[in-house]
Amino acid sequence: MQNTQDQHDVSNIFSFLFISLCTIACTEMEKDLDTTTLETPACLDSNTDQTLRWQRLGSPITSFENNQFAPALLSYEEQLWLYFSVRESLRDTVYLITTQDGESWSEPIPIHDFDNFSELKHLNIRTRENTFFAMIGGGRIGSATSDDGINWSITGTQIIPTADFDMYGQLYPAQNNNGDQLWYSGFDGTTFAIGRATLSNDQWIPQGPIIEPVVNERYRNTAVAQSSIYESDDSIMMWYGGYDTSQTDPGPWRIMTAHSVDGEIWSTHALALDISPSGEEAWSVREPSVAMWNGKLWMAYIAMGDDGAYRLRLANCGN
Repeated sequence: MQNTQDQHDVSNIFSFLFISLCTIACTEMEKDLDTTTLETPACLDSNTDQTLRWQRLGSPITSFENNQFAPALLSYEEQLWLYFSVRESLRDTVYLITTQDGESWSEPIPIHDFDNFSELKHLNIRTRENTFFAMIGGGRIGSATSDDGINWSITGTQIIPTADFDMYGQLYPAQNNNGDQLWYSGFDGTTFAIGRATLSNDQWIPQGPIIEPVVNERYRNTAVAQSSIYESDDSIMMWYGGYDTSQTDPGPWRIMTAHSVDGEIWSTHALALDISPSGEEAWSVREPSVAMWNGKLWMAYIAMGDDGAYRLRLANCGN
């Protein structure tokens, strides 16, 4: 069943001009700072082995059995908000759930204002001055704003000019808190890399790829994509998907982490969350989205199980 699903997903991606990283090779084998936090979660230390620190919490939803993608996690007004896409026939509908305790989640609310932007949708959302700002990936990078996080207005449909590394797709945006830097996944027709753009005079200026596959390096030797950003006072942490074909081809996605001071040069690339030996996280863990909430770092991500199903998952990391 795994090989049949692989072929089906890859053919769908090529037929849609590679506008979604969500389906490529996944059947083989993703308030911003809680100011009351007194201790720094261990997963914000770039020298910590994060594979020992993330506590997997399972799925926050029961309304959908599978086909969930592209989570976007947000700490807002003492709650944790989680947007995600549910896919039917390569068309995404965005939903929102919230929690006050990290255990009981609200029923999913459909968000239809993104429906016409693209068929596949990857959101990243920040709040500034009581306004929600969304970046949207789905073949190109767009933007939207909202007063309440539920009703949205599209403000841009292709805000970043394409270059060689992203000419066939711009996906999975991740904005910084100030809204003047943006990281995103680009597809060049062969592989994925993570690019960066900066805002100047109300125009987004692409800076090219800043993290690319490294052929002889474990876990990210074939593709890198799906970045999520967390900023502290003096540095930036990134979590992203690394695609590994060193042992099998096709191979799994895993969640990686990296560290930067300026958002351009990244170091300390390391494995953050590995696949499981069997079960619902055995074939891929990917598409991370992180947020600080109640003194812990939370991660929403997508896992693919050995049953071929995509599922929304949660994990957190304290001390």
